[in-house]
Amino acid sequence: MSVITFIINPTSGTGKSKSIPALIHSYFPTTGNTYRIRFTEYAGHAKMIVNEEIANGTRIIVAVGGDGTVNEVASCLLHSQAALGIVPTGSGNGLARHLNIPMNATQALQVIAEGQVTAIDSGEVNGHPFFCTAGVGFDATVAERFSKIKGRGFYNYIKACLSEYRSYSPEKITDSDGVPYQGFLLTVCNANQYGNNAFICPSALLNDGKLDLVQVSKIPLFQLPFFLFQLLNKQLDRNQFATKKSFSSLTLKRKVPGPLHIDGDPVAHATALSFKCVPKSLNILIPSTKI
Repeated sequence: MSVITFIINPTSGTGKSKSIPALIHSYFPTTGNTYRIRFTEYAGHAKMIVNEEIANGTRIIVAVGGDGTVNEVASCLLHSQAALGIVPTGSGNGLARHLNIPMNATQALQVIAEGQVTAIDSGEVNGHPFFCTAGVGFDATVAERFSKIKGRGFYNYIKACLSEYRSYSPEKITDSDGVPYQGFLLTVCNANQYGNNAFICPSALLNDGKLDLVQVSKIPLFQLPFFLFQLLNKQLDRNQFATKKSFSSLTLKRKVPGPLHIDGDPVAHATALSFKCVPKSLNILIPSTKI
């Protein structure tokens, strides 16, 4: 019998988190597992809760929220014996979608009760862990704008994209060998998508010991519908404006500090960006399907 701690972000993007405690109370007494429910009260609180739970011997910790909550919880579980579970209630849910974790909360709880664990890679940029994507291009600018918009959800994200699209100009970025990158999108991928099944890197694997740098040139306005179709249908690797480079470590340099996002959340601006893959560093509960 396992002890499972659920860490719930009550302000997660879609508002579904509010219904989760009642589902847990109705479902988990039938599984033979004991459980605790804890709520986050402020940014960074999940990390404190995780550290307390690990110190108390908890070996399954479930993030109930979006990619930001998942990142906060998972970051504290790296290189530990504890395993991460996910009940996705956010706006994008990129890691959960890559892993085929159901968006239906009851079905996601069933995945946790079954307890099938695998180890996946994580990414790191300037010491910040990420599990889906980290970006320094248009997606980073949009993440910064999105964080300032009242309300979450897909509609507000699209609104942030449209407000930035016409004015955004790709900056000049080089790697440590002086190779230039000037993509409209410049995204480092561990998982295959941003979230909402927007597949920025359809071929990305979570257990190959590599990250993928996807560079997308600025797309003519009349070709945007075709680009979006490919993005949402795992076909972006066929797009003439997109290229991919796999690596285990990479340093990018920009002339002035600029936006950076990790798993959709903006972080401090920086001029030097050191990325690396950390192989099989996170234990995670998955459905009985391939990842």
